[in-house]
Amino acid sequence: MFSASEEEDLLNQWAHYSGAGGFELGISTQKKFDVLVREPVVAETKGPPSLLDGWWAVIYDPAVQQESARLLLETALQQFKTSFTGVGFESTAAWRSARIKTWAAFWKDPAFRAEREVRYVTALSGTQHPKFRVSGSRLIPYVELRLQEADERPQRFLIGQVRLGPGVDVETENNVRSLLAANGLATLDVWRSKVPYASRRT
Repeated sequence: MFSASEEEDLLNQWAHYSGAGGFELGISTQKKFDVLVREPVVAETKGPPSLLDGWWAVIYDPAVQQESARLLLETALQQFKTSFTGVGFESTAAWRSARIKTWAAFWKDPAFRAEREVRYVTALSGTQHPKFRVSGSRLIPYVELRLQEADERPQRFLIGQVRLGPGVDVETENNVRSLLAANGLATLDVWRSKVPYASRRT
């Protein structure tokens, strides 16, 4: 699952996830968010949204979540009735189960509504394996994503800008600019957060 927000420089994002430090990556919206869907139509779709289909807004409304679940289950039950004795029943059941789990990833408690989160969710096949990184004392699995245009040529994931957290010092800012330059991204805009926030973490 890859998460982002429709809004930039939000107090709740700095406070909840990085304190006064950290960095915010602004993702280019030229070809992605223009097809963002706020309430996915779940009754008759071909599967979870893909990266080429655009991002999907997190659903915070419990009533909409319940209706989405109802439509998914009704569709699944109808297909089970027609394929219960068929050869493909097990694969159909597994696919439906994965589909329900995927849609559930777009539901979130309404207390988080101010985050205005959007997500892209994908799943690995049985022959694929995630990579791993270290975060503090934890080992975090992750999957690398890439964009592909219509002609299937892989493209770099486009970053439009970098925003520094409210408490990032000048030395760290210089290091960020050096890192961008070393990776051919020296022309990216680097902004400082305008949020008047100082973390009290110790």
